[in-house]
Amino acid sequence: RDQIKRAPYPRGFHCSPTLQNWAREMIGHLRQCDVYGHLVTNHYATDYTWIDGQLAREQTEEGRPLLDYVVGDVYRSVEKRYVQAALDNQVWFNTNLKAETRKPFWITEYGGNFDAAPPAFLHSDVHCGLWATWMTEGAGTPLFWWYDFIEVNNLYPYYGAFSKYVKGEDRRGINGTSLRMPVSGDDRVVGYCYKWPAGAYGWVYCDAVMRSMPAESERPVFEGISSSISELNAGKYRVEYWNCYTGNIDHAETVDVTAGKTVKLKFPKFTNNMAVKVKLEGAPVTPAAASVPPPQSAPAVPPPVAPAVKK
Repeated sequence: RDQIKRAPYPRGFHCSPTLQNWAREMIGHLRQCDVYGHLVTNHYATDYTWIDGQLAREQTEEGRPLLDYVVGDVYRSVEKRYVQAALDNQVWFNTNLKAETRKPFWITEYGGNFDAAPPAFLHSDVHCGLWATWMTEGAGTPLFWWYDFIEVNNLYPYYGAFSKYVKGEDRRGINGTSLRMPVSGDDRVVGYCYKWPAGAYGWVYCDAVMRSMPAESERPVFEGISSSISELNAGKYRVEYWNCYTGNIDHAETVDVTAGKTVKLKFPKFTNNMAVKVKLEGAPVTPAAASVPPPQSAPAVPPPVAPAVKK
């Protein structure tokens, strides 16, 4: 315990040879016992910057990755909003791990600070976490730590609306980029998108609301918000504006784009936030997905045979 307290952040006992050897031994044992060949990872609590990059990049003597994917926490201080914390996480992952590991990254804990937060902050994070993470390279929907908060406040409709938006979407092989979207019409609204040459997912939102969720009757309504997605391949694009609370398409249109040009977005009236899809018509649903190698893990081990019982 004293060793951990004296260790400089973020390096400490979690990256020590003792813990590294323990992780290698446990992972090896798991793979020996697992007859189904599940993917294996290791969770580092508190903050994603505590992840041991050495282990994340390591391979076994057989040439397999030690970890099949990487997970971490993305909590936030009162001063920082979840959107920025999630984007900082992606920058850190790309800088420290992505080029060498080529592994998926998944946020497996988030929601306010590690010791909770005011209810309005937690409320905004439940909603914000779904849409903000989709605009990054996160491998899946982030897992909200204060699960009972969702139950008590019946926030399940947030997940229902988001599931409608992502249904049928397969991002494998897209190799997109997270970008800040230019937004005009109201200084309170900002936006991010995940863009690739044949399309983009976008999300515009009231920054103050995504820090602290006001009562439903006090949530701001926006009209006349516009933005754009640039440097797309030539062709006809379907543009869909999605309601983040109902999961319905509030408006859709088709636009022609010349190679390298910009799709101009004009958002219909919305409360708090709105998502958009910009997709090239006729493009493969899963661009280049076939070229993505499957995760490497240990082969399945036959289950042990129980000794015959003598009668």
